[in-house]
Amino acid sequence: MSMKSLLVLPLLLVALQAASEDDLTFTPSGSHEYSVSYCDPSASGILDIPDIYNGKPVTSIGTSAFQGCSGLTNISIPNSVASIGDYAFYACTSLNNITVPSSVTSMGIGAFYNCSGLTSIAIPNSVTSIGIQAFYACSGLTNITIPGSVISIGSNAFYNCSSLTSIAIPNSVTSVGSSAFFGCSDLTNIAIPEGVTSIEDYTFDECTALTNIIIPISVTSIGQYAFQSCYSLTNIAIPNSVTSIGQYAFQSCTSLSNITIPSSVTSIGSSAFRNCTNLSNITISGSVISIENNLFRSCSNLTNIAFPNSVSSIGDYAFGDCTALNNITIPSNVDSIGNNTFRNCTNLASISIPEGVSSIGDYVFGDCTALTNITIPDSVNSIGQYAFQSCSGLTSITISNSVTSIGNGSFYGCTSLNNITIPDSVNSIGSSAFQNCTSLSNISIPEGVISIGVQAFRSCSGLNNITIPSSVSSIGSSAFQNCSGLNSITLPNSVTLIENNTFRSCNNLSTITILGSVTSIGSSAFYACTSLNNITIPSSVSSIGSSAFYGCSGLTLITIPDSVTSIGSSAFRNCSGLNSITIPNSVISIGNGAFYGCTSLASAQFDGDAPSIGSQVFYNTQVFYTVVGATNAATYGGDGATYGDLVVVDYSKIATDQYLYTQSEYDAKLFIEEVQDLRAGSTMIEIENGQATLSMEIEESSDLVSWATESVSTIQIPLDAEAGKKFFRFKMTD
Repeated sequence: MSMKSLLVLPLLLVALQAASEDDLTFTPSGSHEYSVSYCDPSASGILDIPDIYNGKPVTSIGTSAFQGCSGLTNISIPNSVASIGDYAFYACTSLNNITVPSSVTSMGIGAFYNCSGLTSIAIPNSVTSIGIQAFYACSGLTNITIPGSVISIGSNAFYNCSSLTSIAIPNSVTSVGSSAFFGCSDLTNIAIPEGVTSIEDYTFDECTALTNIIIPISVTSIGQYAFQSCYSLTNIAIPNSVTSIGQYAFQSCTSLSNITIPSSVTSIGSSAFRNCTNLSNITISGSVISIENNLFRSCSNLTNIAFPNSVSSIGDYAFGDCTALNNITIPSNVDSIGNNTFRNCTNLASISIPEGVSSIGDYVFGDCTALTNITIPDSVNSIGQYAFQSCSGLTSITISNSVTSIGNGSFYGCTSLNNITIPDSVNSIGSSAFQNCTSLSNISIPEGVISIGVQAFRSCSGLNNITIPSSVSSIGSSAFQNCSGLNSITLPNSVTLIENNTFRSCNNLSTITILGSVTSIGSSAFYACTSLNNITIPSSVSSIGSSAFYGCSGLTLITIPDSVTSIGSSAFRNCSGLNSITIPNSVISIGNGAFYGCTSLASAQFDGDAPSIGSQVFYNTQVFYTVVGATNAATYGGDGATYGDLVVVDYSKIATDQYLYTQSEYDAKLFIEEVQDLRAGSTMIEIENGQATLSMEIEESSDLVSWATESVSTIQIPLDAEAGKKFFRFKMTD
């Protein structure tokens, strides 16, 4: 034998050496017995706990006595021991065998917690209860025998015993605690004994291999999450004794295909059958009064469901994402339908809402793309936000006379909706209410409506006619944006603001009538309205927003009233048909690029003092001069001065009340092409500033051939141009 082999042998012998009594600490328990209170964590291998210590019996194993003894593989407990304390063998991860003698009558909380190497254990007949967390996370445990003496199994008793394939619960057991078998992912079947009255919360949660379970007639309630994520469970019979099913009880039981809820059941908790993707049919009988939130949500194979007449309310998302549901009858007693109730039921073609329902909640039928027709009963007084969003198959809808408001996005994206009548009872149309209803061609808004929300009719590309009643006082931003079929519209006196983007990209809009009370035109209000050729801005308007008429290439004429004080940046940018503009004396500011790219614009006349003017106001136009009056020329500069993009030309305008007179003087200038017949002996004269200037030259001659100037005389004669007079002439008289 080599030296190397001789050295290895002693080490091997040490490794195989069993733990001994010397690794244990004993603590007196009373005057005549001892308890094992501690074991050295370095102890390993096999350990026999003595039944006598210092001549006295060892009767108990104390709390956490062997905690963390990860090297122990086998422990023998003597017949003298009557109790095992809380967490006594906590995290003895190498322990694969332990003998519990018949002398043991109680096992504490977490007695074998995380003994992950333990594969089997026999519990003696002397034990009456399996404590809370007794075998928690014993992931290697495949088999356990529970004797007929046991009457209760504590909460989390077998939590995450992921290798446990079967377990026989004796008929003596009357209670099984919450999460008792949580995460027993290899458990395939189990029978709950007669005598158990309730299946507690999470009892079989995530028992993913469980295919069958028998619930006895003694059970009256099934707790929340009781069978959640039991993916392999195909069938379950709920006895007539059950009165309540807790929330999430069968959530994500994806193989469950059929279930009958007996007449004894009066309540089913929210999400109880959520995501049971293989469930195709369900019958609810008896006395259930409420279909709770998310109850059948994402049951994607559910095609039909029958409700009892006792049901009076249907909760939020109750049938949300039930994509195969094609028929449902809502009982006449139902008076409340929650939000998102039938959202994304893409096969639901028709549904009748019973009389008694007072409101249709938010997103109730959102994304029900197969829904073609629906009647809203007279009992309904409000339609919630996005109630029929993206019901792309809906062609018509009748709204009852009791409805007072149409919520935000109620019919958003109903691309086939071509006809709808809004009753006289409605007083408000919410934001995006009819946005992207591309087939809607005509709509009448009744008197009584006072507000049209933001984007209410945005992208209704087929809309060519709409009447806005005088009751409307506010129209939200982008209300008619991208309504490319709209060709004319009248805004009543009651409207005071044209909001941002209101008619943006209405490229067929040629005529708009604004009646009176509008005080401001918002940013991009008429952006890219390329067919708009004429608009009258009322004298009530004080501001024109940025990009208000940007890209209105068909606009040839616009009159800015003298109430306007500001013109926003790019307000008339790229209005390529605009050829002249007059800026009234009320304007105090013009934003950057206000007339940028108005390629036909040849002149801009300013009637007042120089306003604050931004950069590139007249960039890429034909404008090279501005007209200023004599009284304000100094604020711009004299002839040839530059102001912003402009070269100043001072026309020395006269006062307003002299305009007609001055114009007639200007027009009286005679050009040769206008002279047709000059009276002999008369001379044509010009009138300038109300004066006729006569210059006379007297010449002398001795032979009537050669003439020389004798004297020159100039006189001015005031002349008033009477109405209709254009030309003057004079002659010498005798």
